[in-house]
Amino acid sequence: EEVDPIAFAKIDASLIKASALKTQGAAGVSGADDQMWRKMVSSYKDTSADLCDSVAAATRRIATEFVDPQSLEALMANRGIPLDKCPGLRPVGIDEIKRRVTVKAIMHIVNNDIQEAAGPLQLCAGQSAGVEAAVHAMRKLFAADETDAVLLIDADNAFNRANRKVALHNIQYVCPIFKYVLINTYRVPSRIFVLGGWELPSQEGTTQGCPLEMGMYALAIVPLVNDHLHGLCEQVWFADDGTGAGNLTDLRQWWDKLVEKGPAYGYFPKPSKTWLIIKAEMLEEARRIFKGTGVRFTSEGMRHLGAAIGSRQFKESYLQEKIDEWVEGVERLAKIAAIEPQVAFSAFIQRMQSRWTFVTRTVANISELMQPLEDAIRQKFLPSLLGREVNDLERELFTLPARHGGLGIVNPCTQSDQHFSNSEELTLPLVAMILAQERILNAKELSNDQSDIRARQRTKAEEKHRQTLENIKEQAPLALKTAIEQACEKGASSWVTARPLRIYPWTVLNKGQFRDAIYLRYGWEPRLLPEKCGCGATFNVAHALTCMTGGYRGLMHNDVQYVFYDVLKQAGYKDVAWEPELQTLEGETFKYKSANTTEEARSDVSALGFYSRLRRAFFDITAFSPFAPSNKGKSLKSCFEMHEKRKRREYSERIRNVEHGDFAPLVVSTTGGIGPHGSEVIKRLSIALAEKRNEHVSVVSGWLRCRLSFAILRSAIVCLRGSRPLRLRGKSSANEDIGLAVSEINIEGRS
Repeated sequence: EEVDPIAFAKIDASLIKASALKTQGAAGVSGADDQMWRKMVSSYKDTSADLCDSVAAATRRIATEFVDPQSLEALMANRGIPLDKCPGLRPVGIDEIKRRVTVKAIMHIVNNDIQEAAGPLQLCAGQSAGVEAAVHAMRKLFAADETDAVLLIDADNAFNRANRKVALHNIQYVCPIFKYVLINTYRVPSRIFVLGGWELPSQEGTTQGCPLEMGMYALAIVPLVNDHLHGLCEQVWFADDGTGAGNLTDLRQWWDKLVEKGPAYGYFPKPSKTWLIIKAEMLEEARRIFKGTGVRFTSEGMRHLGAAIGSRQFKESYLQEKIDEWVEGVERLAKIAAIEPQVAFSAFIQRMQSRWTFVTRTVANISELMQPLEDAIRQKFLPSLLGREVNDLERELFTLPARHGGLGIVNPCTQSDQHFSNSEELTLPLVAMILAQERILNAKELSNDQSDIRARQRTKAEEKHRQTLENIKEQAPLALKTAIEQACEKGASSWVTARPLRIYPWTVLNKGQFRDAIYLRYGWEPRLLPEKCGCGATFNVAHALTCMTGGYRGLMHNDVQYVFYDVLKQAGYKDVAWEPELQTLEGETFKYKSANTTEEARSDVSALGFYSRLRRAFFDITAFSPFAPSNKGKSLKSCFEMHEKRKRREYSERIRNVEHGDFAPLVVSTTGGIGPHGSEVIKRLSIALAEKRNEHVSVVSGWLRCRLSFAILRSAIVCLRGSRPLRLRGKSSANEDIGLAVSEINIEGRS
């Protein structure tokens, strides 16, 4: 079929920019890495827009017509690196970032077509939770009475030996909309440059590392799976890993047909890597039927797509090896946490936890086996991270997401059962297709079904988190309960979930700052605080955040003021003013006695056109501490309302009647929350900034709240740790002080 160019009309500058901002990875031959491309597509205004337009035009052409291979030679070149397969060597080609950006944009258009062409039996084409569905389906098939065994097939160097010519020919009929980009990429060998001056041509199969690799390979063996092997047994595939279930005779026919037909597609089954998992009573029969094939036998079990299939004993031994490895990783991370706790915390949340998530979603009843991992987290990682032991209540609190006052450090024991049931529910539509051995897949319908399931699971999880939080608050002491309520304020946890990045220095905290931030979050008394403040009062957190000695109290106000001023300018508002002076009064009177009527009255920031065209909006900032004695016994909501009302009485009427402008109070707490009017300002500001940057509003809003959260946090830490020299009482001279000191130690001076 011919491809109508209108199918790719959605590939425009905005899609290219979005694709570039999401693309990660090392640089190709040119040396241009992901950070350079993010900067090029977003930091140079009209020049960046022209670049995105040009890349979009080139992408549309590559996707809709045949292009001269010589003109694409540089784009298709790869930087080659060897990876150790243990044993063996895997050549990987690192392609240009520009190529990854174009492919990402094309895949955005054709993803559903590729999934439908691959069907429900080849699950490496982007089907959501495809690997989990394959594992659950085979587990159910193996447990069935009519199933004798499961055959796990692997191929010899499958991606590099796939028949490229046959694949490109068949894909024109299997998935026509995908043909141009694949043929333009693979019809001539691409060049792979290896360190040392070597050059390798990629002549066969797919280039490992190519962003089209999985889509192409999935479609390359679809005719083999659907036409030659279908109906012989229950089968499911993930790339070159084929799995069949049934009686032994059917499995032998399936194997023989694969050995016969596979090489024509570049698929060469490797008996030494192929395992037959047999039910114990069928072992002798299996040896007879599969005699001479070279297939290996086991009645215990075998690793299957990262999970395990077979007896309970094998699953436990397989998992024990994994758990020992994870425990070792947690212990190594605990050592790092003592030096760089913020980095270790981010690594644990962003990377470490995901190492066991897949296993908990695909293997049932493993909560007891995960106890050593929980012990390593509880007894080694958390004490090293926080510098203190945690009790049972605090450990349960830390399992909650940051938005619910926790840290997101889940308990793998309690997590595993819930994860498994969620995975079973999510993959139910796809598993049903696999069990029925259907060849037709409606990608949009499947996506909608899974979206509905995910929405139900999120709702259920949120309700469970809320219930857990309420139970914790009932048991928590008053100080911790108050701290949890403050940590649950919108925006107060933005710094917790942010990754520390050197390109954004304001996101990076040293070990003392990070631990102080955690202690402030949960109302714990930070370590090594002085007994007395410079003003003479007893020093504690509540006093540190309100004391005016040293001038630290105003830092929070000033930092928040600077953030709003800077973001207003970035959003493109006209005439953004720093501390604009209000007009002098000439007899005007106001309703409230607390209204600011001074001659030199100023607001903190103003901008033209924020609420309406050519009308000036004024903003005034207040930062308060919920720990202050005057706020004890008050809810955070009532504190925000009180301070917003005070600011409106002070400025609103004067600005409305004299300046003919708008006024909004920006009230923030030292815990990172922001008042209702401030939240409305952030929402409006995020919309304007998103339009300016051509980004999604939620992304910009999250970035702005994160920046505000760090500004407030850093200011609070400075208030806590800033030096406050003791005040000298009275007006005694230096000589009098020396004389007093001498007299106190009974030293007589000599003339």
